Amino acid sequence: ERAVPINVLIPNGTLGIRDIGAQINFHSPNHVIESSLGIFNRTGIVEYRRNDKGYMLTHKTAIHISKPDHQLQFGYSLQYRKTNQMEFKHLLPDSTIFSGNDFRYNFFAIYSNKYWSIQGEYLSAMLEKQEAKGYYLQAHFLIKEKNQLVVSYEYYQDLIPDTKDRPYVHLGYNYLINKYKTMVFFDNFFQIIEGSISNYAASIQLQIFFK
Repeated sequence: ERAVPINVLIPNGTLGIRDIGAQINFHSPNHVIESSLGIFNRTGIVEYRRNDKGYMLTHKTAIHISKPDHQLQFGYSLQYRKTNQMEFKHLLPDSTIFSGNDFRYNFFAIYSNKYWSIQGEYLSAMLEKQEAKGYYLQAHFLIKEKNQLVVSYEYYQDLIPDTKDRPYVHLGYNYLINKYKTMVFFDNFFQIIEGSISNYAASIQLQIFFK
């Protein structure tokens, strides 16, 4: 499951649609360093605004360190968007139309080996002088090749006065029938509000890849 802060704050600039623009990608000969720089129209391909002077700049850099028994990746992303009459679902109230400067950034790190992995990320969105922010930590542990335990902790603070900004927790178990090509997920999801469990939900999923 993707963390809530990722869905709302990730500095890729999109609003659930693709943008028109160009991007330059760079990587070192051994792919240890990968970086990109892009410029986009920020309104996507669905909506065309003839006299709109808005734009969006993006940048990302990641460092990859790979060894036979483990991998480490860390880096950051940046995004600046000049907006005009934009809606930001789950970030601002539904009735709010935002115009101005939208600056976002994140820092991330991922470590994995044969038996376990852990990753974390901090994200921020600055809408003029208002800041929404969030972070998450996710980990999984593999037991005897087919049994996987999963845990995640995430927090998201939006700019909507009516919402309660409380942590989210996932506790899950995956059974790997054919590694990741065929597997069963069992997930427990809940919030911690005033020291007690709230908004609990359980789900079961079956994943099958045919190729």
